[in-house]
Amino acid sequence: MSAKKIIGIFFFITLISLASADLIIPSNLNINVMSGQEKTFSINATNTFNFTIVNIKFSNLTGFNFPNLSLSGRESKMINFSVLRTDPGSKTLSSTISFNYYVDIPKQIQTHYINLTDSGFSNNYLTIRRGDTVTWINKDTISREISSALFNYNIQPNQSNSYTFNQLGEVSYQDLVLFYGATIKVINETEDNLVQNPSYNKQLSINLQVSLNPTNISYSNNIQNISMKYTDSKEGLIQITNTGNETSQAVKLTATSWIRFDTNNFDISPGNTKYVVYHIEPAVFKTEDTNKTYTPQIKIKGINTPEFTNSLSIFIEYADIDADLSNPARLGDILTRFCQQNPQACTPSNSTGNGTVIITDPTLNFNLTYREFLEDRRTNRKIADTLERGFNDQKQTNDELRSGNEIAIKMANESLQLAKDNERTSLSRTRSIWFVVLFAIFATAIYYLTKLNMKYNEKKNLYTGGMRLKYGG
Repeated sequence: MSAKKIIGIFFFITLISLASADLIIPSNLNINVMSGQEKTFSINATNTFNFTIVNIKFSNLTGFNFPNLSLSGRESKMINFSVLRTDPGSKTLSSTISFNYYVDIPKQIQTHYINLTDSGFSNNYLTIRRGDTVTWINKDTISREISSALFNYNIQPNQSNSYTFNQLGEVSYQDLVLFYGATIKVINETEDNLVQNPSYNKQLSINLQVSLNPTNISYSNNIQNISMKYTDSKEGLIQITNTGNETSQAVKLTATSWIRFDTNNFDISPGNTKYVVYHIEPAVFKTEDTNKTYTPQIKIKGINTPEFTNSLSIFIEYADIDADLSNPARLGDILTRFCQQNPQACTPSNSTGNGTVIITDPTLNFNLTYREFLEDRRTNRKIADTLERGFNDQKQTNDELRSGNEIAIKMANESLQLAKDNERTSLSRTRSIWFVVLFAIFATAIYYLTKLNMKYNEKKNLYTGGMRLKYGG
């Protein structure tokens, strides 16, 4: 059996053993402490992996002191930690629990394969050796785009792209279509190496209550029973005194939408008094809601004080509100009161100046689950892919037409060139024939002229000889 097969079997067995393993630790904690006083807490942690995990860390927990933790394979341990906070109040903290573990990377250079599916990357955390190659294969039905600081690939369905990693360190990359993330850690050593797999991270939610040393307050209200019209506005005064020995922190007054306070959320030193003016503005918009008694409540509570409740008795005198709705001025008053009670439902400038206001519907909202969001992304990607394929098909057709036109033009040019060549050949042949004919004529003329000249000379010589014989010369 080859070394690669042995390594592959080893990793397969390792993955099976890791599939059911985990770091077991509470996911929710309730922490109650006094401001400025350190307090110790304990939680139990169990490592169900076969390997040792080290450097267990808790993120985003200011004022929490955890020891340097490690857990051997299959080990349980009680973790003691302390909390020291000085910010009073209640809040929810979210922390990510991460840890490191050792892995043994094979010595030989390898190619690692990662599948892209509709549920993300088949391996969203991978540890490789420098020089290794990672190949991403798109097993989805839509194109996917993966991007990092080192590479950016648009991978069509059933296609792949590869990258060889020659830099040490962690490389985070993301699927820009469905927003899945993944990490590749590149190391140089061939021995055991510390790595961190984000897939093993745990989430911890802490309900934190930081209290102050308790104190006490007393209050009085100058209004208890009142009768008023539905369009009236009445003012009241609440007197709050700190009767304890500690500062009353963040004293808040709450009530129904009928009542609003001029000031709120304040501190009161020991022995001091705070005066709060409040306004009663009935939220009554129907005739049938008049001629009734209402009992709104005012609640007073500081971080380190008990809660007090003060009930009012408010009688709304009878009024024919339905008739008032036909009066523009009265309608404007009613709607203005409505906008004061429901500012989120009105435009910033709620009055148009003619007794009317502009009302918006605050209920037009919607929620999408993450899966619905991804399906929407997938649908958009399918549309984009279809448009791109259509564009490519059209481009191919245009290219073919352009190529056909180029061939036709080339053939026409070749035909024209051939015609020109034939014309030149014909003209040259014609010129050659005329040259031969003219040469033949010229040669014939020279021949006959030569013969005539020879005959003339013969006659001349005969004549001259005869004359010599005749005269004896």
